[in-house]
Amino acid sequence: MNIEMKPDGAMDRTHATRARAAKPTHTSPAYAVEPSATTRSEASRASVGRWLRRVALSLAGGIVLASLPAQAGQSCEPYRPNQVALTKTFSLAARTAQWLDQSGAKVAIIARAGQDLRAYGLRFSHAAFVYREEPRRLQAAAPLSVDGAQADHEATAQHRPGTWRVVHMLNRCGTDHSDLYRQGLAEFFNDQPFRWQAAIVIPTAQVQAALQPLMTDARRLRALHERDYSMVAYPWSQTYQQSNAWVLETLTLALEPSVKNRRVAQAWLMMHDYRPGTLRISAARRFGATLTRANVRFDDHPSRQLQRNRVETVTADSLLGWLNAAGYGSTAVLLE
Repeated sequence: MNIEMKPDGAMDRTHATRARAAKPTHTSPAYAVEPSATTRSEASRASVGRWLRRVALSLAGGIVLASLPAQAGQSCEPYRPNQVALTKTFSLAARTAQWLDQSGAKVAIIARAGQDLRAYGLRFSHAAFVYREEPRRLQAAAPLSVDGAQADHEATAQHRPGTWRVVHMLNRCGTDHSDLYRQGLAEFFNDQPFRWQAAIVIPTAQVQAALQPLMTDARRLRALHERDYSMVAYPWSQTYQQSNAWVLETLTLALEPSVKNRRVAQAWLMMHDYRPGTLRISAARRFGATLTRANVRFDDHPSRQLQRNRVETVTADSLLGWLNAAGYGSTAVLLE
């Protein structure tokens, strides 16, 4: 039996459901729940309506990620959400932007619930940076420019000052490699989510000050990016990388000036008591996944852990929980 996984680093909800007997071995963070949309006043709803119009403009360039061609023999089906899904996506994006504005933050860590991972004790599947765009022309979702040898594909979109932008790592259509992308909030949530929910951690003022210039510096964002991708990349190896690991390791650039490479970043995280999530995955499922999916590899994991069916990887929940426990950020706030 193979493990079906999706590009945001989480197992497919069907196979996750079959693993209900799995026992999570990590602690999920506590979430401070914001009032839902049904409890907001009419004035607040009108405010969200204005945000909906504003977020809609951020999609002027189109959802580029959904229309990428298939590569390496893997399908990359375009996602065409229905009206209900679009309404929920825009509402969550507007609610998130409004909450971020009111928080006074410049940079935060955001997570989405792309898959049903409750069988593994997980609530969120994919983490990213979110930052407030300075007043200038915005850019539609596109890979960040690597160097002079690669063209900068970022398309120009309509300007709106103070718009929130997401920077994150994505797997390219089930292939064995990844890239870094900028997106608007609506694009970020428009990924067939299991739940229209977001979790946000606001870093301390000192961490935000260090992260803010990093968000618009493509070269520094790529400093700890590993193109070779595995959805279950081992957190203490430099062979592969997955989306949540990129966020966690890139955070160390702001937390520790001496970090220059992934090895040093991981050593610093270990010294500061970061503990990855642990998934229970049988040998049969691991074998099936490696045969059928280019973006799932286990050869970077210690054999002694695999023999016990233990697969450690950076989860969104463990990342958010560690930020708060280590004193680098707030309690995760849940938005829906």
